[in-house]
Amino acid sequence: MTSSDPRDAARTYMDAWRARDFDRLRTVLADDVTFRPLGTADGADECIAGLRGMAEKVMKDVDVKLMAVDGGDVLTWFELHTASRTRSRRSTGVPSRTGSSPGSASRSTHGR
Repeated sequence: MTSSDPRDAARTYMDAWRARDFDRLRTVLADDVTFRPLGTADGADECIAGLRGMAEKVMKDVDVKLMAVDGGDVLTWFELHTASRTRSRRSTGVPSRTGSSPGSASRSTHGR
């Protein structure tokens, strides 16, 4: 990802996850990504495996409600629509290679 706008990385992440295009999603993850909001993954391969598993077994859709940018950090508020017809609202930092901490893929939080 070569864009200087961190929103581009966040949009690519969310759009690729929704489309189940994990090769494209991988392009915005740092090799040493860590993921904690809905599970635990260390490294890009584990992160992709977890997101793929969720997409194949549980997820019907991801509906982005808000993107907020502060420098190189992006917070994405989204609704995760699941096969059981429940919705889970989540907020997560989305990886950005333009951020202030190179090599760090994301700082993630989740909300309800």
